[in-house]
Amino acid sequence: NELLGKATEARVPYTLATTSEDLDQSFVDTELDVAVDIETTGLNFLQDTIHTVSMTLVDRDTGELGKTLVLPIDHKDAKLSYRIKGQFMTFVCDVMRNRKNRKVLQNAGFDLKFLKRYGVDEVYNIFDTKLLQHLYKEDVPKSLADLVYYYFPDEKF
Repeated sequence: NELLGKATEARVPYTLATTSEDLDQSFVDTELDVAVDIETTGLNFLQDTIHTVSMTLVDRDTGELGKTLVLPIDHKDAKLSYRIKGQFMTFVCDVMRNRKNRKVLQNAGFDLKFLKRYGVDEVYNIFDTKLLQHLYKEDVPKSLADLVYYYFPDEKF
């Protein structure tokens, strides 16, 4: 909840999956876009691990955000069994292979390297906000914080 050095008390409703029953199948076969973000222990996809994968449903036409699901893959506090982690990663594979929607990531190359190492081999319709910004206006910085500042300068975070 820290953006541009300003703390916020914003509350975003989400489901933290801890069992396979928490996996929401509406993410798998949806036509809504899915914003995907991963958090890792570092920058080296060969050595570091994925803490969490979060997914949010987004209505492309209205920009309205739907539900969010957070999967604590290798988070140190999650203590998931290998079986549950495997089910979570199979779920991520199913979401990423859906051809009926867009998967929106910031700096997709980074996230996709980690996801590939975790078995996500088949992905379709990836939209990278960092790359799209470069194509749209290459002289603007492309970090997520920069993009938020550039496109939403009047927002109070």
